[in-house]
Amino acid sequence: MNSRLSLRTQLRQRRASLSAQAQQTASQSIVSALAQHPLFRTSYRIATYAAIQREIDLQALIEIIWQQNKLCYLPVVQAKELIFMKHLPNSPLNKNAQGIPEPSILREHVIAPQNLDLVIVPVVGFTIQGDRLGTGGGYYDRCFHFLQTSPRPKKPFLLGVAYAWQETVFTPHTGDVPLNAILTDQAFYENSVLVSEDLTSSPCRST
Repeated sequence: MNSRLSLRTQLRQRRASLSAQAQQTASQSIVSALAQHPLFRTSYRIATYAAIQREIDLQALIEIIWQQNKLCYLPVVQAKELIFMKHLPNSPLNKNAQGIPEPSILREHVIAPQNLDLVIVPVVGFTIQGDRLGTGGGYYDRCFHFLQTSPRPKKPFLLGVAYAWQETVFTPHTGDVPLNAILTDQAFYENSVLVSEDLTSSPCRST
């Protein structure tokens, strides 16, 4: 098995080589599937991300969040920690040192991660068991370490979104926080179970 570093490099290079059309097609499938899901419909405080390097683009989902009068939050890197900031329509985003667009830091717009209902997480690689291979900074794992307590808190629900080909094999580290579910452009996995391969009708089951 490849080391996590080399595996991460290979997957990121493959993702970066995708065409804009391939990114758009996969992103549309995922947004359409997620917008219909009861998990999304019943969530009010939803965190997502601004896509870079051909990640699944959820800008269309952000628009839906606003249209439905829900609250949208984006991650902001502060020192070595991840915080979530409210993202409002027409508010500017500024690129951080890693080139990731972020909202401006306003204390009144910060939300505690425990108060989020749904967190949509980008991945570099994943297993159907919910293990996530990220960029290597450990930001999400540190932010959501409280979810490793027993019994695991019900909120927030961590949903990874990815291309189907990003499924891979690796050994998670102690301290890695697993995802509750994975939604790809071809299938939905929850608790290691393939819930659906049909993203055109009832793509995900109600949680």
